[in-house]
Amino acid sequence: MVVFVLFLLCLVAVVLLFNNVPNPAPDALTVCEKEKSDVMNLLEEAGSCTEDSQCIALPGYGCPFGCYNLVNKNADITEAGKLAEKYRETCAQCMYKCAAPPASDKIACKNSKCADTRYDTPN
Repeated sequence: MVVFVLFLLCLVAVVLLFNNVPNPAPDALTVCEKEKSDVMNLLEEAGSCTEDSQCIALPGYGCPFGCYNLVNKNADITEAGKLAEKYRETCAQCMYKCAAPPASDKIACKNSKCADTRYDTPN
């Protein structure tokens, strides 16, 4: 009987402990996910094109934003750069190795997006 009472007391203590833990005010992971999404969306928009000659490869903003970015040469990606820098200052860091960017003759406008054609299979 004593063991059962001690078990109940421990259970009550654990429940009270977890109920009194304050919830953090904005969840840092959610904030970082939003910042990452904002950068990726800006880069996606910057990759819009109508012809191959508009597309270029620029150095990327690093993990998790890619090793290089295929964008329209006329796109303004200043805001994406600022947001990527903010992300790197406040969110978890990651690393990966990068392949070389494609040469200009391997970048094309496909389906209105700048694309790397190095790995396309011939029809």
